[in-house]
Amino acid sequence: MFIDRFPDLSFYAILSTTLLIEILIGVSPAIFLPSLSVMGTVFAITLATNIVLKNVFRTPRPRSRYISRSVFSPSFPSLHAQFSTSEAAALATCIYALAPQHLRLLATTLAAAVAGGSAAVVSWSRVRVGAHRVVDVVGAAAMGVPTGMVLAIALLPEVIREPIAINALIAATFLVSILILSTIERRKLVNG
Repeated sequence: MFIDRFPDLSFYAILSTTLLIEILIGVSPAIFLPSLSVMGTVFAITLATNIVLKNVFRTPRPRSRYISRSVFSPSFPSLHAQFSTSEAAALATCIYALAPQHLRLLATTLAAAVAGGSAAVVSWSRVRVGAHRVVDVVGAAAMGVPTGMVLAIALLPEVIREPIAINALIAATFLVSILILSTIERRKLVNG
């Protein structure tokens, strides 16, 4: 399934589509750098949390090609679902906080619809290809959404005070990390 093999592309599509929508309705693209910086930190915390939870619960995966012995091998919670929902929630929360008052509701609704819709498709694809059970993705989403919202609310005031160079470095590291992890996953799928 395309979305399952290329989750990085779906993530970049979310960001670019959301950015395009925001520009079209008149929101400054300058709000995206602090948002990406927050999302980078949310990514790191979500990844660490997911690894800990996978190794606490150690739930076996459904019978599928996704069986391995890595730290990502246990089934619960789904990293794809937890990551996509936490990032969608963080993005929508950042846009709500940073958008001009007169565009806040429209900008947040559009960001939540695009990012949330993509998170739902990514989560569904994990069940569809047999990598997870429904409980794995529902549990991950139940953790991801509040995590993304709470961390965005907590981090955004600090991120805004940081120099642009620091935010750009965090954002770039975040985007490259997604590309690297997705490339590793694709190789794992190809090499079986």
